[in-house]
Amino acid sequence: MTQLHSRVRLLGGVSALLLTASLATACGGGTGSSATDLTADQKAALADFKAKISKTVHDAAVKQTQPAPTEGPAGAKGRSIVIIPPAGASTEGGYRVALAAKDAAKALGWKVTFINPEGDPAKMNAAVQQAIAIKADAIAIVSIDASVVQSSLEQAKAAGIKVVASVAANTKGETGVFDSLVPSLQSGRDDGYALAAQAYTMNGGHLRDVQMMDSEFGYVVARQDGWKKFIKDCQAAHGDCSTVATTNFLAADITTKLPELTAQTLRSHSDFNVLWNGFDSGLTFSIQGAKQAGLAKKGTIAVGFDGNTPNLDDIRKDGYQKATIGLSTLAVGYGMIDNANRLLQGRPALSGTDQGIKNKLLTSDNVPASGPWWGDQDVRSQYWKVWGVKPAAPAAADTL
Repeated sequence: MTQLHSRVRLLGGVSALLLTASLATACGGGTGSSATDLTADQKAALADFKAKISKTVHDAAVKQTQPAPTEGPAGAKGRSIVIIPPAGASTEGGYRVALAAKDAAKALGWKVTFINPEGDPAKMNAAVQQAIAIKADAIAIVSIDASVVQSSLEQAKAAGIKVVASVAANTKGETGVFDSLVPSLQSGRDDGYALAAQAYTMNGGHLRDVQMMDSEFGYVVARQDGWKKFIKDCQAAHGDCSTVATTNFLAADITTKLPELTAQTLRSHSDFNVLWNGFDSGLTFSIQGAKQAGLAKKGTIAVGFDGNTPNLDDIRKDGYQKATIGLSTLAVGYGMIDNANRLLQGRPALSGTDQGIKNKLLTSDNVPASGPWWGDQDVRSQYWKVWGVKPAAPAAADTL
């Protein structure tokens, strides 16, 4: 994702730019034709497309059954790690991954230094520099793209520190400056495609979305790319799909400017039927803006990503948000630390798939009864078995 070089520099303390791009496209093959205007071949193509997305939605929503790794080195002794999330509650999905990673590292008996940079790139780089200064054995980066801290990470690697990352983008493809990255950016694209398929289905085969987009995060960009791919496929199959507007915002402005930015965008594009945000923490405030402006109207819905508690509560009570792609935070956090343990002992890191990581489409049909979504399985005991450790009093998976 080379375009991230120009995007990530804006994170801390910079005012959001209202860059609303009107992308209205009449669908039905770009002609605005209704289904009754289609030829027999076009109707067949649309039917095939709908069958495909029905399977996509089903596969994305099924219960997770994939196992955590069953083989690997025992836990390395006496190691230290610095864990760096992107921020606190404003990016809850990534923060929960970091908490799971902290739990995993403590189970191994490692010394853990947990540094919250509060969404500030300068503090992110300072955290990496601190890891170098204290001679940490490993660094775990969560939802911070390599380009934000590239120079500091290169110094860390030169000092022999292993760098593992999650839900992020690298400067050189899927690996590069990171020694491991889970899950892959492709998983984010798959999630974006599946969520678009769900939104299309929920709206009876009609999709006109407004996107509130934070381009600072490479994994969020991947989610948007997957959504765009769905729109392209839908239009090629003569379906009724379009993105009518995209407005950019910054994570630093989620609680302050995002509600009004959302309201401004929706006022200008009243023909929307789906409000999209690249992560649930942001979507909460986008929904707030839509409701305050009276624009969360009947016939429209909101969808997002991560599976955070407020968003799942809204889905549980049949509120405005109807779907999210849950981030398998427990498996991602433990998978990061398992890869760090492997790398520190000269073993290759595993891919996200081999770590048993799979995100999940959540709706009112399969949402958990309470709290956020950490994953369908508590994978920790399997990792502990592989590592040869027995934590004295492990916390419940949903209370990390």
